Amino acid sequence: GAISTCEKRVSGAIEGAAAEAAKRAQQAAIKHIDATSWRQAGLYMHVWTLVTTVATVFRITANGTGATVKTVLGRIKGYLVSDRASAFSFLKMHRRQVCWAHLMRKFVSFAERPGEAGRIGRELLDHTTLLFTYWHQLKKGEISRARFRRYMAPIRTRVIDLLASAQRRDIPRMSGSCADMLKHKDALWTFVDVPNVEPTNNAAERALRVAVIWRKTSLGTQSERGNRFAERILTVTATLRQHELDVLSYLVDAVEAVMHGRPSPTLFAGHPQ
Repeated sequence: GAISTCEKRVSGAIEGAAAEAAKRAQQAAIKHIDATSWRQAGLYMHVWTLVTTVATVFRITANGTGATVKTVLGRIKGYLVSDRASAFSFLKMHRRQVCWAHLMRKFVSFAERPGEAGRIGRELLDHTTLLFTYWHQLKKGEISRARFRRYMAPIRTRVIDLLASAQRRDIPRMSGSCADMLKHKDALWTFVDVPNVEPTNNAAERALRVAVIWRKTSLGTQSERGNRFAERILTVTATLRQHELDVLSYLVDAVEAVMHGRPSPTLFAGHPQ
């Protein structure tokens, strides 16, 4: 009971900070989003994370539908990096970047199969490996953006050709996946054309690990109040660490501010709107 009371007090103290972080994240030009399962008193839920360069936000929701995604994203703007889940289908493809780490894992599974599926999978995997080689060269400053685009041009063409070939061949457990990738073809190459867009969703996947560990060790939450505490404390701690700020000091300041009737401290003192 004492722990629950402390959680309630801290949750109220950081409510404004978590809301401010969510607003900042929704306004960001580039956003990474991902979700994993959560439990509230044994009921199946979702926990979402929205990661930007300014803030990392968590939301616990009853489901993972497109309508729910809209509430997490707020007003649609900028570019979104995600997987190919149907929940994101309402977004225009040219405003999205599909995670190439997910695609690479799929290509590995194709490459391990015999026959035509394995041949196509291995070639897709080879091109993806080259894609990441060029990407890392760009990130290190070893090649320019213009040269990177030139290097990527034949890769783009060949990958689309290979996916189309796999779709036409009606290969079990492969053609359908390739058809879905082709539906997302306009979201495969945003990172080539738009600066600061990453080819993977690793930022969101890394951020979710904390929530996954929490779920596994505590079995989730027991109430809506617990959900609000969990998503607020995850948001505040992740955002503070993102900016290399001390978490404990901030939480103490936030609780003392409420106790003395002062406004809660902002998470963004050094980051004006």
